[in-house]
Amino acid sequence: MLRNRNTHALSRVESRPHGPLRRPFRAATVVAVAVFAWCGLAANAVDATDWLRGPALRTRLESPIHLTWNRRELKEGLVGISKQLRVAVFLDRRVDPHQRIDIAAANLSVGELLKTIAAEADLGQAWIGPVLYFGPRDTARQLPEVLDRRRREVANLAAPQRRLLGRRSALTWPRLTTPTDVLREVNAAYDVRLDDSAVLPHDLWDATELPPLSFVEQVTLVTSGFDLTFQWEEPARSYRLIPFPAAAESNDVARPATEPDRRADAAASEEPEAARRDQRVADIERRRITLRVAEARLESLLAHLERQLGLQFEMAEAHDGERGDARADSAGDQDGPDSLLSQRVTLEVSEATVDEFLSQLFANTGLRFRREGLRVHVSRER
Repeated sequence: MLRNRNTHALSRVESRPHGPLRRPFRAATVVAVAVFAWCGLAANAVDATDWLRGPALRTRLESPIHLTWNRRELKEGLVGISKQLRVAVFLDRRVDPHQRIDIAAANLSVGELLKTIAAEADLGQAWIGPVLYFGPRDTARQLPEVLDRRRREVANLAAPQRRLLGRRSALTWPRLTTPTDVLREVNAAYDVRLDDSAVLPHDLWDATELPPLSFVEQVTLVTSGFDLTFQWEEPARSYRLIPFPAAAESNDVARPATEPDRRADAAASEEPEAARRDQRVADIERRRITLRVAEARLESLLAHLERQLGLQFEMAEAHDGERGDARADSAGDQDGPDSLLSQRVTLEVSEATVDEFLSQLFANTGLRFRREGLRVHVSRER
C-alpha cells in the first residue's frame, strides 16, 4: 500500500532500470585510504532515515570525505552513501543499477564525490528539492528549467491553491509498485486529477521512501525517467503529461526575456563563474592528498584524477619554449608523451600537496609536468 504522509523520515531511493545506460569504465583500480566503509542495504528494505535538508544538507555537501570503491555496483554504492550521509538520492529508471564503478576519493567534499560518481557512470545530476537526481545528462540538464517553470506556475495561483500544492509530504511506496500507481497516490494527496489519456510505460519499482517534497517535486521525480513533465489543463485541478522538449512552450507564465535581458544575464554570470574558477584553484592549493596505487596505467590514472580533482592534463611534445627543438628531434625519436602513457605506475603518498603528488606520479616515467592553476601541461623529458 502506498503511503503519502507528512514526516521527516526518509530512506534510499532506487529505481528499476529500463533501457539501461552503459559505459565501460576505463580508469585504473585505485586503492586509497578510506575513512568510511559504506555498507549496501537489502534490496527491498525501506528503513526510515532522517534525511538532511536546508542548511544542514549544504553543510554536509561541503564536508570532506575519503572513499574507495573497487568495482562497486552503482546502486549499491549510492544507497550506502545516501544512508550513511543522510543525503537523499534518486536513480533514474533508465540507468543500469548494476554497472560497476571504481572510485578513489582523497580529501574531496561530499558534493565533489557525488559529482565524481555521476561522471564515472556517465550521468548527469540535478537537485529536485532535497533529493539529488542521477540520470541521463540531457534530462539532468533540463530538469532545473522544467522545475522552475512548474514552480512559477504554482506561484501564480490563488493563495489556497498555492498552499495546497506547496505543502510538502513524504512519499513512500513498496516494492513492485508501478509509476502510474505512484502518480495516483500523489494526485489523491493533493486532490488533483491526471488526464485519463495519460499512460506511462509499465515499470516495477523498488521500495522507496522520499523526503518531504511539494506536488511539483513529487510529480517531476516520477515522470523525469520518461522525459516527461506536466501541463495544467485546469490550474490546480487537472493536468496532462507532456514531453520535456515542449516544457519551454507550455503554460509559460514567466515574463518573456528580451534580448537585452539575456545579455545582462550572460554578463552577470561571468563574474560568479570567474569567482568559482578562482575558488577551485584555491581549493587545489590547499588540498592534501593521501593515495596508494599499485600497477595502475598512467593514462587511466590521469583520467581518474581529472574527474577526482578537477585538474586538466594537456599533452605536448615539449614546453612552449622548447617546441622548436622538439620538432627538430622528432624525426629521430617517435616516443612522444602519448606513447608513455600506457606504462604502469606504483606510488604511495601521504598528506602531499598537489605538486608534490604530481612530482612523485611522473617520477621515472620519462615525462615531466608544469602546472598552471588547474591546467597541467605534460611533455616528454629531453
